[in-house]
Order: sequence, then C-alpha cells, then structure tokens
Amino acid sequence: MAELVDASDNVVFVLVLNTVRRLYLDHAELLRAVVADHDRLAPLYARAAKAIADHADGRAAGAIATLAAEQERRVLESLG
Repeated sequence: MAELVDASDNVVFVLVLNTVRRLYLDHAELLRAVVADHDRLAPLYARAAKAIADHADGRAAGAIATLAAEQERRVLESLG
C-alpha cells in the first residue's frame, strides 16, 4: 500500500490512507481477508502504482477497480 501512496504524490490520498490505516489497525481481525495471500495481491498493487506514476488515469482507475473488487470478494467470502 505504501508503494501506491508514494506513487500517487497526492497529499489528500496520503491523509485519507492515514485515517484508514488507523481504522484498519483498530479492526484488523475483521479485515484480515483484505490482505490475505498478499503474493497474489502484490501485482495488482504494483499495476495500480505504475499507472498512477505514469499519470495514466484510465489504467489507474481500472487497476484500482480490479484490486478493490478482489478485496471485496475476499471480505464477503470471509463473512460467509
């Protein structure tokens, strides 16, 4: 996630992430599925970070949507 934030070079994104980070740490047990099997998620984060660094808005949006959909699927699956 830090790679994505660094690539964005966006102060608002950094502030939002810092807020989310606190919520995540306070409720990590509920969100474990979001980061489970990080080896499979790493390429999705890397693709999003590269698109952001390249200022390729469409690619970035698509990469982030793919990542979010995968994480949503994992959370819903873990909740039963």
